[in-house]
Amino acid sequence: MADNVIYQTEDAATPPDGTVIAADVVDGVAIQRVKITLGEDGENKGDLSPALSLNTLTEFENAILKELKMINLQLTFITDNFITKGDVE
Repeated sequence: MADNVIYQTEDAATPPDGTVIAADVVDGVAIQRVKITLGEDGENKGDLSPALSLNTLTEFENAILKELKMINLQLTFITDNFITKGDVE
């Protein structure tokens, strides 16, 4: 269900009485809270969430991760042990 607000007053800068806008007060200033919607211009792939995350890895970071996975695979063949995230932490 959409929670869109439609202003009904003649003054477009003033919302009608009783309209609630989501906000968070920081240092005494109310800052409007918004949702981030993913997608290219003109499309909506959904709201940002744990199920639909924002991809922040760059091409360089992806290349490094690929190399680390290859090194891990090579170490597995040499030592018969696969290194997991838990082993690193």
